[in-house]
Amino acid sequence: MTKTPLNQILYQRCLRFSERLSSPVADLPPHELSAVQGIGTAIGEKIAALLDKGSFPLLDQLLCKTPDGIVEMLAIKGIGPKKIKVLWQELGVENRGELLYACNENRLVALSGFGTKTQDNIRQSIEYAQANASKFRYATLVDEVQQWLAKIRLVPQIARAETSGELRRQCEVLSEATILLAPTETLDESTQAALSQQIVELLPETSLLRHWAGTRVAWTNLDVFERTWLLQTAHPDHLQQLGGAAALAHLNATTETDIYAQLDLPYLPPELREGDKK
Repeated sequence: MTKTPLNQILYQRCLRFSERLSSPVADLPPHELSAVQGIGTAIGEKIAALLDKGSFPLLDQLLCKTPDGIVEMLAIKGIGPKKIKVLWQELGVENRGELLYACNENRLVALSGFGTKTQDNIRQSIEYAQANASKFRYATLVDEVQQWLAKIRLVPQIARAETSGELRRQCEVLSEATILLAPTETLDESTQAALSQQIVELLPETSLLRHWAGTRVAWTNLDVFERTWLLQTAHPDHLQQLGGAAALAHLNATTETDIYAQLDLPYLPPELREGDKK
């Protein structure tokens, strides 16, 4: 019988104690965190570093020894670290693709702690994840987006920064997260590209948004910001109901409210701009 490493026992105990706290560990100052029973100074410092930088030296060392695909496998529903360790060490599986292949070859059922049902559940989880790899839930990203926006609005060259598209319509599932920006003055393409990169760098390294291909920074001039904002926010079906982009371009309107008023339509909040989906 394999013994559980002492460090693992300590971290598991720390997790149990932290889950019983009345406040999230992120809300506790370092000295209070270290004073919590079951945490202590050493682990408290690691938690503080994790909250501040997204990692700590020991974690970095372990990640350097671990294939990237193994870490990604932790997100697969139905298997935890122990089962992933077995898959890695006994089958040589190091990523989702190899795991799916092993499932299709019926190789998991021979492993201790696995069975046909577990194998089928893992296969279904991977196939579901692959089908939705380019999508995220709004609830998963909204807090991070708001924190990002707050940082963007502090950049001197930015006059205005808002969410648009599916993000602004608060769609439950997002295929794209768009931020619409207006600079304080006209920027050439190279300056705009450099500033876009700077905007993305405002996200922490561990951010989902920073590494998600669906994150997009769009630009427009401040004098046409609200019109562009409406165009980028509305679902194509709703935009068609408004007469299309060409019709909106001829309106003498400076705000979204004005645009709807000039079209003799009641103002619709972003989350209702989906159009007629029969």
